[in-house]
Amino acid sequence: MVGKKAKTLKVEPRIIKKYPNRRLYDTKYSHYITLHDVHDLVRNDVSFHVIDVKTGADLTRSTLLHIIYDQEEHNLPLITSELLKSIIGFYDDPMHSLFSRYLEHSITVFKEHLVDLKSPVNSLLKSEAQVNQLHDLAEDSLESWKVNNKDD
Repeated sequence: MVGKKAKTLKVEPRIIKKYPNRRLYDTKYSHYITLHDVHDLVRNDVSFHVIDVKTGADLTRSTLLHIIYDQEEHNLPLITSELLKSIIGFYDDPMHSLFSRYLEHSITVFKEHLVDLKSPVNSLLKSEAQVNQLHDLAEDSLESWKVNNKDD
């Protein structure tokens, strides 16, 4: 099952400058922001890049990893130790890029179906039915991923 993609205007990503004192500066609104504010940008699906002021290096990934670290430390963990070990194991694996694309595709498909999973009707369903629905979603995701990566 392949999700429909809505046509959207290309929006330039917001630039967040990171200074040597570890402060983050939002160039769109000309003020300093916190890591929590960057987390809100992610939640609101705002496109952005974090750039080191001194070197010009893209720090977006490391900033996102920092947000994940903070969430894992201070909230209910989302990523189990076993999942982390599996991910770490793929860094030296020849299937590294295939695994990365699979994870990204799986999360994209999951997000596309999230509205269905959160619907009021689904909240009335028994947990077993919800587990079955998640299983079916995973099966659809895997099948879609196989079809999209046949030529690789």
